[in-house]
Amino acid sequence: MRLRASSLSPEEKTELQQFAEWFLSIGDGTTPNTVPVEQHDTTWVQIPKYILLPAEQRNLTGLISFVYGSTPHMSELPDYLCERAILAPTNELAAAINSQVMSQIATEEI
Repeated sequence: MRLRASSLSPEEKTELQQFAEWFLSIGDGTTPNTVPVEQHDTTWVQIPKYILLPAEQRNLTGLISFVYGSTPHMSELPDYLCERAILAPTNELAAAINSQVMSQIATEEI
């Protein structure tokens, strides 16, 4: 869906296309396994470095900052937020993310 966003630069579209192709290859089972020697499980996949956050940003605050960046002008806020998402494995983590994002927005919740 993000590949269709009109606000993306050509570089961003290319990067998102590469990610989409990589992600689909995982779902299709065509991504090569990269099993560590000491493991017997064959479900390991190497995540490309361009997808990983720097080590010092691998926490909730760093993830939110990466995905949402700086908050835009209030008139642009709904569209800005609709173009971004963080998927969470549990409702508790989703609530923590929502709470932290909402605390950074200088407006009343609705």
